[in-house]
Amino acid sequence: MSVQPWDFFISYSHRDVAYAKRLQRGLSSRGLKIWWDERLTVGKPFGMEIDKALALSRRVLVLWSKNGVKSEWVQQEASAARHYQKILPYRLDDCALPVEFMNLHTKPLGNAADAVDIILNDSGAQLVPGSRALTIRDPEIYLAKLPQTAAQRLFGREREFSMLFEAWDSGKTGVVILQAMGGQGKTALMRHWVQSMMECGWSGASRVYVESFYSQGTDEKRGGSADAFFTHALKWFGYDGPKITSRSAEGEELARRVQQERTLLILDGLEPLQYPAHRAGMAGKLKDPGLTALILQLAHQSRCMCLITTRFGLPELKALRPPTVVAEPLPPISDEAGASLLQDLGVRGTVSELKAAVHDLNGHALAVSLLGRYLIDFADGHIAQRSKLPLMPEHAGDRSLRRVMRRYEIAYEERIREQSENGKKADASASAKQLELLRLMGLFDRPADRQAILAIFAKPAIQGVTDAGVGMSDGDLKFAITQLRGHGLLFPAAPGQQEQLDAHPLIREYFADRLQNLNNGRAEAHGRLYSYFLQRARATTLANTIESLEPYFAAIAHGCGAGLYSESLDLFVEHISRGSERFASKSLGAHGSILGALVHFFVEPWKALVSKVDVVSQVRIASSAGFALRSLGRLPEAAEAFQTAATLEGKIPGSKRHYISLRHLSDTWLSLGEVQKAIDAGTEAVRQCNGPSDGFQRSICLVILARALHFSGNKEKALNSYLEAERLVVTEHSSRQILTGWQGYFLADLLLEMGRDDEARRRSEQALKLNASLAKRLDTALDHLAAGLVAAQSGKHGEANQYIELAVHGIGDAGEMFHLPVGLLARAGLLRTQGRFDDARKVLIQVQEICATSRLELMQIDHDIEAARLDIAELGAPPRKQFLGGGKSSAWLGQRAFLATKLDGIRSAVDQTRYLRRAPAITQLETQLANLEKRPQK
Repeated sequence: MSVQPWDFFISYSHRDVAYAKRLQRGLSSRGLKIWWDERLTVGKPFGMEIDKALALSRRVLVLWSKNGVKSEWVQQEASAARHYQKILPYRLDDCALPVEFMNLHTKPLGNAADAVDIILNDSGAQLVPGSRALTIRDPEIYLAKLPQTAAQRLFGREREFSMLFEAWDSGKTGVVILQAMGGQGKTALMRHWVQSMMECGWSGASRVYVESFYSQGTDEKRGGSADAFFTHALKWFGYDGPKITSRSAEGEELARRVQQERTLLILDGLEPLQYPAHRAGMAGKLKDPGLTALILQLAHQSRCMCLITTRFGLPELKALRPPTVVAEPLPPISDEAGASLLQDLGVRGTVSELKAAVHDLNGHALAVSLLGRYLIDFADGHIAQRSKLPLMPEHAGDRSLRRVMRRYEIAYEERIREQSENGKKADASASAKQLELLRLMGLFDRPADRQAILAIFAKPAIQGVTDAGVGMSDGDLKFAITQLRGHGLLFPAAPGQQEQLDAHPLIREYFADRLQNLNNGRAEAHGRLYSYFLQRARATTLANTIESLEPYFAAIAHGCGAGLYSESLDLFVEHISRGSERFASKSLGAHGSILGALVHFFVEPWKALVSKVDVVSQVRIASSAGFALRSLGRLPEAAEAFQTAATLEGKIPGSKRHYISLRHLSDTWLSLGEVQKAIDAGTEAVRQCNGPSDGFQRSICLVILARALHFSGNKEKALNSYLEAERLVVTEHSSRQILTGWQGYFLADLLLEMGRDDEARRRSEQALKLNASLAKRLDTALDHLAAGLVAAQSGKHGEANQYIELAVHGIGDAGEMFHLPVGLLARAGLLRTQGRFDDARKVLIQVQEICATSRLELMQIDHDIEAARLDIAELGAPPRKQFLGGGKSSAWLGQRAFLATKLDGIRSAVDQTRYLRRAPAITQLETQLANLEKRPQK
């Protein structure tokens, strides 16, 4: 029979027994099992009984006081509890904690009754199913991605460390952002805080999940991806349904599951998934709509907390203030904190000399730490040796670190030369191997495994790269790894990942730049990695998941690094895209991983490709990139990629597919609010698609152009284009008498706007009859949407609601997030006409989030117009409390003035984008608002 563990062990000084007894009674009254020293059995060894009770208790309450800190028993019990990772430390007075426990978050406790609630919250106590009693459940923890750092202790981050606990304890903070340039200790701070949370039994968290993106680097050519994160996280949080077809929907589903319990979600090193600073108007914004949806939803709740570390801020959260969102910039470490760090490493010198060294390195935490290790390991340990640091030109804000890294290289080179001159060839060889291994980290944009490193060191030697380490044995490699980890140049091995090598991204970026000077050697090293990962990929019998495709993605990246562009493209076509199947995109939704592979074919993403690929292949690469970017909502970049594809297609003699890229470009420009550019691209697509066998393709181009013309306000010309497209469809497919699906929806939308309701109704009814033969979910959904709009126009609200709901769910299932706002706006409009104003506003919030995520400029205008309709409807409804009273209240007048200003802003946006189809709607709203002024107020 198993022993039932105790819920709490109470460690206290006997001078505080009265308080401890009240605490014990309060916790016991909630059905919890408490062990305290009154349970000691006379005649049995106290030490053994206490050790057993500590091991069997779920949490250990340590009551520190001026009495407690003097008790050897309390200190011993606290040390054991910390070792078991179940300590919950509290203060009963303003005592000074023992040094060993100073970095643990220790809350003050008031009276025992209030203390019980604090302890229950911190321990994650939950009701026993079917009972009123409480129990303590061990949290679910995922730390496999918790990044390693070389920092053993924190210096100068006490305020930020406390802030993290305050944010967690408050229960009011949804998102915390730690922001600083690379190497300033964001990840080290996060990791030390996680360690402290772990030792405290996770401070009430039911679930903890850590993901780190930082190893993917920050260069645009590194192509960060969140594909694997969403695949794993959704499964870990319990989602076992069908594949979710859009990334935004994945983010929303994950957010719902994260919020079900008190959860700590950590997203470390988010910058690979953010736009770099040079992207005008986009700097810092998230590239992945799933992450945007996830973080935005978590920011608006307090059940859980999401901790983010990044080099950039998050513009998406800029409008949210503490305590909802806490953005904490990490400044450079102070001269005092840096001096303490150097002293802790063993560096000698006066305090003023140490401070001067920190100041000289601009308080760059990683540079200061590595300087200290360099002085201890390569110099005589005195700060005076820092004079050997070379001067370096400014480089991307990390000049301080580069000075130290260059000094490491020089020190290794000096050591190798001295050892060789002194006849210590073995020592010289070992040092040379370490330096070569360190430089090889520049070949990787994420952790490398030892077998990949050994593949590079295989015979024959790569000149300038593996001269000393050629044929390196596994034992020699292990020794080199141990030495570099000891210097802090490689991270310690993560638990269970002894085969993985990693270094700080800035160190990898430094050596990547250094390898650029070894063109042939660098290419040959990448070539060996290409062969290694290709062999691993081919050993995978069934590559049908993102994880199983990873070796192929790695092989493509290193193949491009080796100049093997044709071979790498063949891998992409055969195993990633699988011909015209677009497997990784359609079946896995791996758009980020696809871009991570394709970016290596570009000289400048997404505008210029490498010249070593033929033009036909360049078009294919650019188009594939465009589709992936569009699927992720990265519309400005998608426009760049489609423009590149169209330009390249025009260079191919006799090419007949120029129009495909042009029509995708037109559609993308329209989504971005560039109406005239969309018309120009659509017109050119129609002109290009004029062959005798191009009827069906020409009809698609005509529909794309018609939509752009409609948006520009040129309704008659748009209608003629739609009808010509329909004629071509009927000619090609005699069974189809009208445009259906997305094409039919666009035409119905135009007809309703032109007042031709009967024709729109006839077409809608005919399209619905054809639905049974349509296999495409999006086409069916948009036919339902057209029917819903027709019914709403006729005042048939029940029928409209039925069709619109079918449309919204169908669009979501099809994963077409660009069409979803149209369905949601139709839903909001219907709710408004039914007087369900609050429900309509909730739907508009969904639309706003989608528009903000994907920069849907015209959809944003549609949202603003519907929001204005809702505001005017509310303003004209029977007055609510704020509008009660005689005459026109100041609140009513203020709201009316605000709406007038808002309409002016919408009209300005319409004029700027040339989205002139909406000009009449604004005029109508202005008239309605003016008529409200004339209506007498009750």
